[in-house]
Amino acid sequence: MFFVFLLAVLGLGVGFVLAEFGARKIDQHRRMEKRIAIFIRGEHLQPDAPEKAGDSLFVGIAAKIGQSLIKRGFLPDKTLDELRRTLSDSGIKGQAAVSIFVGAKIMAMIILTIVFWLCFSRQPWMPHPLKYTFPLFGLVLGMILPDKLILSRRKEWAGKLEKGLPDALDIMVICTRAGSSVMTSMSQAAAEMQDMNPEIAGELKMVVDEMAVSSDVRVALGNMATRSGVNGMKRLAMTLLQSARYGTPTADALSGLAGEMRLEALTRYEAGAARLGVLLTMPTVCFIMPCVFIVAGGPAGVQIFLSFLHH
Repeated sequence: MFFVFLLAVLGLGVGFVLAEFGARKIDQHRRMEKRIAIFIRGEHLQPDAPEKAGDSLFVGIAAKIGQSLIKRGFLPDKTLDELRRTLSDSGIKGQAAVSIFVGAKIMAMIILTIVFWLCFSRQPWMPHPLKYTFPLFGLVLGMILPDKLILSRRKEWAGKLEKGLPDALDIMVICTRAGSSVMTSMSQAAAEMQDMNPEIAGELKMVVDEMAVSSDVRVALGNMATRSGVNGMKRLAMTLLQSARYGTPTADALSGLAGEMRLEALTRYEAGAARLGVLLTMPTVCFIMPCVFIVAGGPAGVQIFLSFLHH
């Protein structure tokens, strides 16, 4: 019964991962088809309307649990500010983001504790001291796992920003050379990049909104550099600030910055390709070489064994 339950849990986990992967591929294909159709019709690209959050039952329950804990003062204001900043740096924005994260963390601790208790602690063959260790391990895992997931999402989100920024800079260069302002060029770049890279489009759209309500462009650019935490966004803000201060051509500065970023990306790809041979050494030794030894020396070993057996 235990192995059946364990296989069911593993099957649900694998199914969830495959479903998430398939949903991402379908969404990417849908965005590409939409972009091609708009290009063929010759229409102007507009940013997609933001999707409504909170439709999931799990998200709704997590939000209610998090809001209840925050209202009762279980978390200090400093911790809430740090959580809000961390989630914003990971691309998770919104008023309910902190509540959902706190509630999801509590739910993960409870669910994993129950799962480890059902899978291990109730088994008759389990030693008595370990029956209390596994639920405690599930509790600790539920406490750490959301933070690791947020860190992974942060790295993925920052990588997408770095990847899409040179293309956005090229669009801004075209708009700037056509006589558009920095705000207009950012707005157009956000609209063009919406289907290709929603992360960079969202950041540029947020900067445009701040520029629209702020009398000082430098404040919006400084917020962009601080909020994203990505080196490329900091360099973009610094380039625009220096261009506005010293009167240098904005188009030339953005074009040079885009070229530098593409050269840095190419250097990173070359470094990764150079490390590929070293990374393949251990898999080759552990998985390929034993098979080669078995195929090459297996028949000889069988013959030697049979000869000793007969004599």
